[in-house]
Amino acid sequence: MKRIILLFIILLGIFSCHDNQIDKELEDAIKSTKTMGSPGSCTLGIGSLSDCSLSFDIGNGNDFTVYANAVPSDGFRIYSFSVRMISLGSDGGEWTINHVFDFDSNGDYSEEFNMYRGGKYKLIGVVSFQNIEDENEIKEVETDEVILRVDYPDRDTVEEWVKYDMDDVWDTSISIGNQNERREFGFLIYMTNDPGYPGILIEKGETLQGDTNDCPTDGELTYNLNFTFTEYALSDIDPTQEGAKYVVGIFHTHPPLTQCDSNVKRKDGVGPSIPDKSFINTMDPYVPAFVYDYSEDIKGGHSADAEAKIYPYGPDRRKDF
Repeated sequence: MKRIILLFIILLGIFSCHDNQIDKELEDAIKSTKTMGSPGSCTLGIGSLSDCSLSFDIGNGNDFTVYANAVPSDGFRIYSFSVRMISLGSDGGEWTINHVFDFDSNGDYSEEFNMYRGGKYKLIGVVSFQNIEDENEIKEVETDEVILRVDYPDRDTVEEWVKYDMDDVWDTSISIGNQNERREFGFLIYMTNDPGYPGILIEKGETLQGDTNDCPTDGELTYNLNFTFTEYALSDIDPTQEGAKYVVGIFHTHPPLTQCDSNVKRKDGVGPSIPDKSFINTMDPYVPAFVYDYSEDIKGGHSADAEAKIYPYGPDRRKDF
């Protein structure tokens, strides 16, 4: 009798251990299933959650909104979120936008960003999901890409911002002192921003001046003012970064011929000269250009106060090659 009871206890212990092993294997399998599958999903939108592209003119407003919705799988929670911005231009560059990314209880998120540079960009959301039972297990999921195109301010907007500066420099150009020197004046036009001002600013750079020119005894006369500048390496500057400056136009004047003999005239007439057009067509970046000149053809001895106007030429807005 004792042997039978002892055998029963031994068998019961064996089956009990076997059942425990099965339970542990089943539990491990369940855990494995949780970690092997996707930890969640995320959708990214621009302008709205359902939009995958957005274009706007930075001169009319420089803000845009990113939307996202994240859904963690069972056993996971949202741990972090970031947006990668990748330039699709020849300048290259990739940045991670680090802002406060808070999802609400429904997994929805939206945040407004400001752009301070034009260009075409690809945006990808990256969400990290954390395993609730094992906090050391964190998995990243990338969203589908969305496309953002930001145009620089158009030529009319650029001129509107610096029109008074152009008028002032023109007055200097036709002053009595310059009637004898016959030199060109000009400046670069920059787009920048002020932390205390919403949006972007367009402003003139330093006033430049060309060399003085003598009136020739006869024949035609050509003037030129050369612009040189060094801009940031665009791949180094986060497009959402404040404080950077970008060239969005150039301006110069054509001087009067008031003190010249009547046989002196402009080689290419009034408005942008052939050298002016050639120069702007080789600029990188390719930007709008403006020249202040007389409204009608002039020759030596004309009135310095004759009617004048601003002639635009070049592209309608900045384009990066």
